[in-house]
Amino acid sequence: MNILILGGAGNIGAPIARRLATKGHAIAIGFGRDTARLAAVADEIGGRVATDLAPAAAHAEVIVLAVPWGAAQAALATAGDLAGKVVWDCTNPLLPDLSGLAIGTTDSGGEQVSRWAPGARVVKGVPPFADLMQAAGATAPMTPAGMPPPAVFVCGDDTAARGIVLGLVEDVGAQPVETGPLAMARWTEPVGMLLINLGYAQGLGPMIGAPLLRYAGVAP
Repeated sequence: MNILILGGAGNIGAPIARRLATKGHAIAIGFGRDTARLAAVADEIGGRVATDLAPAAAHAEVIVLAVPWGAAQAALATAGDLAGKVVWDCTNPLLPDLSGLAIGTTDSGGEQVSRWAPGARVVKGVPPFADLMQAAGATAPMTPAGMPPPAVFVCGDDTAARGIVLGLVEDVGAQPVETGPLAMARWTEPVGMLLINLGYAQGLGPMIGAPLLRYAGVAP
């Protein structure tokens, strides 16, 4: 697929770009202050830097929003009219000091992104920690043999768009878990906040994730 990653040289965008490129996707990256890093990541993955984001977004089949929450609105505005486009929203609406969520329970970052990009087919899926995606390299599983990959809880109002993002999550090497309509982001985004608390405030570190396990043969 032709994929544009906004924030494609960042902590989240770059490992997603690397992993998707190994699966044969054509990757363009853009929206970053460090032009040298954008060029380096694009060269590494055999992709390209999108200096003019609106035409790049028009050409892309999927736009991945992988910027800090405070830059999300500006990134979407720079990409132009996204009506009809699949937008994989990787952001989490964190407060600047990472102490909590700026939006929650009655609204979500995913729903706000859909308002900033009218007509876009927004699908929420907060990816695993960057350290986990990068530790083993772009082609290796994120977790050791015998250990399940971290789950990415995927929600969106457009069924076909949701299916596309579920496939991309699998290409990244995570466990795609379908959770229904976009409003479910009100509950999936706090999972990311919980992991941040566990990783940093509670000292578990960033090599953690939350796989979804089904216990076969156990009576309800």
